[in-house]
Amino acid sequence: MQYVLGAYSQIPVSASENYYEVLLEKQLKPLLTLIHKNPDYYFLLRLDNHYYDWMEQKYPEINLLISELVHRGQLELLSGASNNSVLSLVPVNERSNFIENCTLYLKKMFKKKPAGYFSNYQIFNTSTINAISAGMLKYMVISSYNQITGKIETQKPFYTSE
Repeated sequence: MQYVLGAYSQIPVSASENYYEVLLEKQLKPLLTLIHKNPDYYFLLRLDNHYYDWMEQKYPEINLLISELVHRGQLELLSGASNNSVLSLVPVNERSNFIENCTLYLKKMFKKKPAGYFSNYQIFNTSTINAISAGMLKYMVISSYNQITGKIETQKPFYTSE
């Protein structure tokens, strides 16, 4: 049986450097090391662009490792809306620009265009589907965690009519 696992982190731009360091040392490095040591692992990852910029300045070797895993086919980076925007709150005519900015950033940084989209803060509205499609992305990942009930609604992938 095969599993595809994913992780995301939404760090506010205003977060302290210490917060960035803790995320890197306690979560991201161990995760990337595990994936690197296990060539049969496949993982989805969504990080904010400003976190990649911070790593490029402080720990460029981490971005090199991410790039290697992307090109080995073990890691797929997910696009999102730039500036941690919630697309349903962005004017309709600007939504695709927010996605394209993030997607182009990742393509430039890691030399591979993301194919998937992850909604910031797990907020999704069907009105954003057109913008995601216009951004030339093939799929989206929606968390099945219900923040109100605290339960996971489904553990299986699902398809929508859109």
